[in-house]
Amino acid sequence: MRKFLITSVTLVLLSGLGWGACEAATVQVQPTHAIFVGTDQQTVDFVVADAPDLLGVSLTIQFDPAVVTPVSAYPGEVLNQATCPAFFSWVNDDDFVDTIVLDMALLGCTENAAGALFSIDFEGVASGTTDLAMIDLQLRDGSNDPIPVEGINGSLTYYEGVLANLRFQPENVLFEEDGTCEICLNLENVDDFLGMSVNFQFDPTILLPVSVEAGPALSAAGCPFYLDWLNQGSVDGTVGVDVALLGCHVPMDGDVICITFQGQSYGTTSLDWLNVQVRDGENNPVPVNLFGGEVLYDPVVWVEPVEMGDLKARYR
Repeated sequence: MRKFLITSVTLVLLSGLGWGACEAATVQVQPTHAIFVGTDQQTVDFVVADAPDLLGVSLTIQFDPAVVTPVSAYPGEVLNQATCPAFFSWVNDDDFVDTIVLDMALLGCTENAAGALFSIDFEGVASGTTDLAMIDLQLRDGSNDPIPVEGINGSLTYYEGVLANLRFQPENVLFEEDGTCEICLNLENVDDFLGMSVNFQFDPTILLPVSVEAGPALSAAGCPFYLDWLNQGSVDGTVGVDVALLGCHVPMDGDVICITFQGQSYGTTSLDWLNVQVRDGENNPVPVNLFGGEVLYDPVVWVEPVEMGDLKARYR
């Protein structure tokens, strides 16, 4: 089974107009840190909270045109659900370079606004990360006076393609005579690895983890590392592990973490990813293709005749 995950890290920048934060409305980039890949587009919303008596908004967003380009900008739910007609303009639609200038106004009413003011669709240009900075943000009330506002900026990461994979190894799990098996988390094609946090689930009536250790690829990284089994001793059917290199960042291709499980009762359990964050040398997220797994545990021992009349005990 296969799924695609884009990991994320939050970047928050605050800007205001001089009023106290407790009195200010907020406009926030959502998602705060978005990541997209290949031919996909990424939609970014500019969401307002607690803006009483809102009449209009002017917003200028700065971005890096070497990383992304905007393909469309349009009003969000605040305008679309207003009780009166509304005006919207992408002011520099025809001549933007590294800024997007948006303007909106309600015509004949005001709103106690909460929700998306604007949405922008971006396409990728070249792999990289750009800030999405609200360099000018103005909210106006029914008297056309400024509303105190706090802007929470964000960032956008684009990858031209995803080569990294994370999977459970081996694909066919064999148990030892004591009913234990080792399953490793195998990471492929990460050019600049600093660390990762992982969490996956399984059926605890069939398997229980008994140890978590560094895999061969992590041990060969060439510098000290931090490894923490986050929920050691838990029987909730999950394993959470955090690992980080200390003093270096290197290419990573191989078994990073290995977990020993003890079989509990006959049955099949899937291994399903709950959360994965892989980080590069700049502590930025790395997008990863995720491959799930499946384990069959059979505690029954049977004998099979082999040459010379010997008997061999096997566990599945």
